[in-house]
Amino acid sequence: MLTRKKQNGEEGFGQIEAEFLYAFVAAKKPSQIFQIGCGVSTAVCLSAAEDAAYSPEVLCVEPYPTQYLVREAKEGRIELIPKKLNCWICQLLTNLIIMLCSLWTPPIR
Repeated sequence: MLTRKKQNGEEGFGQIEAEFLYAFVAAKKPSQIFQIGCGVSTAVCLSAAEDAAYSPEVLCVEPYPTQYLVREAKEGRIELIPKKLNCWICQLLTNLIIMLCSLWTPPIR
């Protein structure tokens, strides 16, 4: 995971967030991953998928892609859309994420 984060060339989010995302992708093996704003999170997702021996379809929307993202797209590991999303799409997706998170209840131990 660290190698891909370094290849991205950007700091991205924190170590705990990266470890959570890695564990989630490796355990749940989503067939599709859709990202708005990409880089370190993309590297983490690809690393987790590789370690879990599967290949998800990864769609990345990033108006300012790093060389890492461009290279991953050229090698066919991600589909890169180097554009900004319209605001209404962002709001719709944000509302959907909030709704889904409110429906999820963590298990009680």
